[in-house]
Amino acid sequence: MKIIYIHQYFKTLKDWGGTRSYYLAKAMMNAGHEVHLITSHNDTKKKIEDVDGIKVYYLPLKYEQVYSPLRKLQAHIQFIFSSYGQAAKIKNVDLVYATSTPLTVGITAIMLKKRRRLKYIFEVRDLWPEVPIALGIIKNGLIKNILFDLTKRIYKNASAIVSLSPGITDGIKRYSLPTSIYELPNFADTNLFHPTLEDADLKKQYLPNGEFGIVHFGAIGRINHLDFFLDAAEASLKENLPLIFFIIGEGSEKDRLEKEKQSRGIKNLILIPPVPKEQINTWLSIMTFSYISVANIPVLSANSANKLYDSLAAGKICISNIEGWQQEMLEREQCGFNANPLKPEEFLQKIKPFLENETLRKTYSTNARSVAEREYSEIVIAARLIRLLEGL
Repeated sequence: MKIIYIHQYFKTLKDWGGTRSYYLAKAMMNAGHEVHLITSHNDTKKKIEDVDGIKVYYLPLKYEQVYSPLRKLQAHIQFIFSSYGQAAKIKNVDLVYATSTPLTVGITAIMLKKRRRLKYIFEVRDLWPEVPIALGIIKNGLIKNILFDLTKRIYKNASAIVSLSPGITDGIKRYSLPTSIYELPNFADTNLFHPTLEDADLKKQYLPNGEFGIVHFGAIGRINHLDFFLDAAEASLKENLPLIFFIIGEGSEKDRLEKEKQSRGIKNLILIPPVPKEQINTWLSIMTFSYISVANIPVLSANSANKLYDSLAAGKICISNIEGWQQEMLEREQCGFNANPLKPEEFLQKIKPFLENETLRKTYSTNARSVAEREYSEIVIAARLIRLLEGL
């Protein structure tokens, strides 16, 4: 088949950010399909590149995570029309695969269906507009109704919907539509991320006295609410625990968190600039724990963060502050634990046994790698994706 893949924020292994679309597009290509991926970049000119066999169209549409909601909306609307214009030039297409966020990529998919009679699959990475409403970004009742109606139209017109987690599936089902829903979790890249020997120089620089490293890597935005991570670091410092906390990434909240760290004297917390995906495993090699943080808002429990799967593949003990399917999985597989973000003392209580017991650390690390290979490896998820595509 000839497939148009639409993702406004496509990333490769050389970039900072999630690479799910790179892997899914590669899986399509490896199965013999021709993939044309339409995305955006911050340059002033359009460019077309061959990315490991994927034909990628980079449209010149500037976007920054620190933009205001109105400025972000403007960028999303611009992408609707520019992506449709690019897609319309690609001939003999069999299928469209459109991935959110933003939700607005679904408008492009609907336009291609109505005007070119192309079937599309719509991938739901986060529940929108539920998430921005819960965060207080969208308050106007009329706008809420418009967005819920748009969401329903996008779901209804899709030939299939791809969900990234059980929680997201439940959210989609509330629309009571006949469209089939398929769960395809994020990849655990078991080739790029794997348990490995510690980088001796990096460990000497950042964990010189044999401390245990705990890291949050990825976006640093409101949705992550990394104040919880600061609270855990501050509580650990007061208890004199041998823990060093790391935040690796970029986002609108980074400067504020740095100032908060300084004002509270949290000396066991280090903020690191973002690094390319292919270098993250080097940093993970010196860490014992990985922390997955999300704001304490019920709808966010459906979240399916890339960092969780990458951390499992690297054999890291995963700590989540999110109730729901993630907590159930971590407890069932004995590869991590959940800690109430509003109670830092609970975090201390649960992490202390791991600091004191090497056998426990090794067991949880082994279990993490095992579940990554068994349930979330690129081979497993790719096979499920291809069955879906060819079934349509």
